[in-house]
Amino acid sequence: MSAPLFRGSAQVLVPNREGLFLTVTNRRWGGYSCPGGAMEEGETARAAARRELAEETGLVVSEDDLLPVYGGVIWSQPQDAGPPWCCFAFRLRQLLCDTLIPCQMELGTKLAHHSAADLATTSLYPKYYQELWAAQGVDYEVEEEAQEAARLLPDPG
Repeated sequence: MSAPLFRGSAQVLVPNREGLFLTVTNRRWGGYSCPGGAMEEGETARAAARRELAEETGLVVSEDDLLPVYGGVIWSQPQDAGPPWCCFAFRLRQLLCDTLIPCQMELGTKLAHHSAADLATTSLYPKYYQELWAAQGVDYEVEEEAQEAARLLPDPG
């Protein structure tokens, strides 16, 4: 059996009313990013996003609560051997963002909120977020547009 060309991962954007995104520290690499992680064998991207959100923040939602934002961002990390990652991003419905309260679920992690600009410059995966914001037409260096990044997709309710 040949090695896979890509590994799959999924991530959930959880914006608050101030336009900041929920982030979690990564114990393995020492930085922060939005909740997410690797897809398990046979798992869909949406199912992986749901599972990772629950594992990292305690937020339990249905797959229907996760709105697709962007799929197929390809990236690699210098410290990570193996095939590049193909990442799928989802956004939690705004109503849930405003009502659910996350909690630290994994020992050694920390929850916080960061701006789109922070994610694109100082997070664990800045190049990933730069590509994600660019695909959404967001100039993360402009404060108003960075805050608008929290509203990436219209929320049907």
